[in-house]
Amino acid sequence: YQAFALIDQNLDVYNKHPSNISLIKDCRNHIHQLDGLLEMLGLTSITIVTEKMEQLVAALISKKIEPSPPVFDALKQSTNALLYYLNELIEGAEENPLRLFPAYRGLMQVYGFENAPESDLFFPRLTANPALKAESAHIDALTAKTLAKKLGTEYQVGLLKWLRAPSNKDGLQQMAVAVNQIEEFPGTTEERAFWWVASGFLGDLLQLEGNQIDLPVRRLCGKIEQTIRHLAAGIPGNTSLLLRELLYYISRSESACQRISDIKSSYTWPGQTADQDTLTFEQ
Repeated sequence: YQAFALIDQNLDVYNKHPSNISLIKDCRNHIHQLDGLLEMLGLTSITIVTEKMEQLVAALISKKIEPSPPVFDALKQSTNALLYYLNELIEGAEENPLRLFPAYRGLMQVYGFENAPESDLFFPRLTANPALKAESAHIDALTAKTLAKKLGTEYQVGLLKWLRAPSNKDGLQQMAVAVNQIEEFPGTTEERAFWWVASGFLGDLLQLEGNQIDLPVRRLCGKIEQTIRHLAAGIPGNTSLLLRELLYYISRSESACQRISDIKSSYTWPGQTADQDTLTFEQ
């Protein structure tokens, strides 16, 4: 609790004396200590908030941004939200970083990012064996690269067709077929689970009308295309962030199809079965 009090105290004094850089430097040190404490407590899923606080304070020190009421409000809101969140955990609440999203969004907005995604605070875990397709016996490493290049082209053509005419599902269907084939590629469970989830994501989109699919979701389709290109080039890419984004979308899906149900049964995330109405600090 001392770290929170010191951060608040330094912010209050610096707000009155913005020319005194030593005050905000001390604040950065206290935030860094708080970040280390959260890691020590195993709360790494919420250190993204303290990291953004540190970045914002560093920007004040380097004068990349100027001191202003919205900046101080965002930092104070984040400090208070983190304290409220920790008190909730002490009282037995389920760990759910998404409850910190209003504070995180405030930090991102004053730092210049208007559309912070909630998936940044979404951390699902694979807790059951996914119902993966059987690996194809005819695909080795060399064949996989060649086939991935072909399927990547087919996916890209489908993506362009769909983006030009979202109401026409032929392009989206072409994308889904390409990813369905990549599902059969050999690999680790984690690698193959990514394509299993991506296939479920595209299958879910096929159930929607074009006007129900917004720009962030279309961008995810573009990220899948980039991942296929990496696969074709033999470049080992880290798909963990994209997987989280796809699973965040799926966690909000109301589809009753088998693949979506299987994915939800294989992954768990905070709030999946608990009461979704837990209040945030802001509420």
